[in-house]
Amino acid sequence: MYMKWITLHVADLEASKRFYGQFLGLKEQKTFSPAPGRTICFFDTNSSVQMELICDKSAGKTASPSTFCMGFGVDDFDEMYHKSKECGIVLSEPVVMGGNMHCFFISDPDGMKLQIIKNE
Repeated sequence: MYMKWITLHVADLEASKRFYGQFLGLKEQKTFSPAPGRTICFFDTNSSVQMELICDKSAGKTASPSTFCMGFGVDDFDEMYHKSKECGIVLSEPVVMGGNMHCFFISDPDGMKLQIIKNE
C-alpha cells in the first residue's frame, strides 16, 4: 500500500492555487470540475504523493484549520523564511527539533499549518 494524495478542502481555490503553486513552488497538474460549484486541483509535490485541493461552493465555507500539519522540505531555508515573513504568514521563528532538523511553521490561506524544513 502507498499514499496517492492528501486532500485539502479550501474556501478560495484561486488563493490556495497561488499559495501552493507560486509561493511554495508546487507544480499544478490538472484542474477540473466534476460537478457544478465543485472544482478540484491536483499539484505535484516532487514525491509520489500529490496534493488535491477541493473547493465546493455549494457546501459553503468548509475549510477550517485543524491539528493536521504538512511538512515541506526546502533547499533555500533562509529565503523561504524571509519570503514567509514578508507575506505575514510565519507562525513561529526557526527552531531546531529532533537533533538537527531546522524548521519553522507558516499558515496557508485557510489557516492550515505547514512546517517548513531545511533540506540537509
